[in-house]
Amino acid sequence: MIKMTHIHAQVGSPFKIRLDVVPTAGYEWTLVSQPTVCAFLESSTEGNAADLPAGPPHGRYGGVGGVVFHFRAVRTGSEVLKFTMSRPWDDAVAAEHFAHVTVTA
Repeated sequence: MIKMTHIHAQVGSPFKIRLDVVPTAGYEWTLVSQPTVCAFLESSTEGNAADLPAGPPHGRYGGVGGVVFHFRAVRTGSEVLKFTMSRPWDDAVAAEHFAHVTVTA
């Protein structure tokens, strides 16, 4: 599965890209590209995957959460950032996500 989002930001402004994931199934999103018009700051989790531990006593298996990648626009221009979702122990890529980032002054 391949998805694309479009981001417009001004130099100096922060922005984020949120990608859905099922962490209890072992999937993780990875930023594959090396950004040039923006700086990668950090990633964090949100949603039910971040709020509760998996399994008993909560009864939540395979809950969908999100990984949020935080960036700051650093120079004018545009580029495409590539993210892949996979399991650390598996070479197969389950999904790809592209973000077209345009930074203006």
